[in-house]
Amino acid sequence: MSTARIPLPDAALAPGVRDFIRNTAEFVLREMVGGWGLVAPAEGAGVTRKYLKAYRLCDAASLITDEIWAPLVANPPLEGPEERKTHPGEEPSTDWREKVSRHADRVHESGKTRGIAGADLAAVSATLATKRLDELPAFLTQQAPSFFEAFPEGSLWYVAVDATLMHRLTVMRALNALELTPDIVRPADFPGLRALEEHSITGGLRSAPLYDVLLTTFVPGALGFVFELMPHALVLLYGLNGGVIAHSH
Repeated sequence: MSTARIPLPDAALAPGVRDFIRNTAEFVLREMVGGWGLVAPAEGAGVTRKYLKAYRLCDAASLITDEIWAPLVANPPLEGPEERKTHPGEEPSTDWREKVSRHADRVHESGKTRGIAGADLAAVSATLATKRLDELPAFLTQQAPSFFEAFPEGSLWYVAVDATLMHRLTVMRALNALELTPDIVRPADFPGLRALEEHSITGGLRSAPLYDVLLTTFVPGALGFVFELMPHALVLLYGLNGGVIAHSH
């Protein structure tokens, strides 16, 4: 990519957009007349930036220790507010982790009693969402042996996302929102970029849905399971079909 033409909003409506494009998103921006600009990646034309980096963490033959998760610690998931909702319409609360943990227990139990395939993995995925960064290595060290008991030919990977990709996607979504939904984009009551988030596979911040598509392409069996650590992803490749894994906090 050399340059691309993009619409630029009025500076009074979106005063920080130009600085974000140049600095945070790492684009070279040259403004043109009539609310248009030319952008090019700061790394230069013809350079392929490595937005995604995959780390093979371990498999059944690995000695599972907390040090295995170093790529995850070096590329941590985003942290949200301490108070969060667990259902639409409810007020944010600080006990959301307990609510999600109870939900994970119910999901895991349903898998055992009703024979629901994948319920065990879904329970682990939900529990992961409740863990703080300093808790993740110990939790994964505890869970990993169960993965490989169920999938002895499997392996665990961590796919880290370059933050610049997220910033560049944010530019795209922001410009789309400003152009297509100007009636709800106002400095005083701007609702964020939620207005168009359902029009994107990633929502601008999630990479896991992209891997879901790849891992379920070949039927009748899936090739793996994605644990979302937004914007990154922990990916369990099955290797072959396996059984049921354990689940614990």
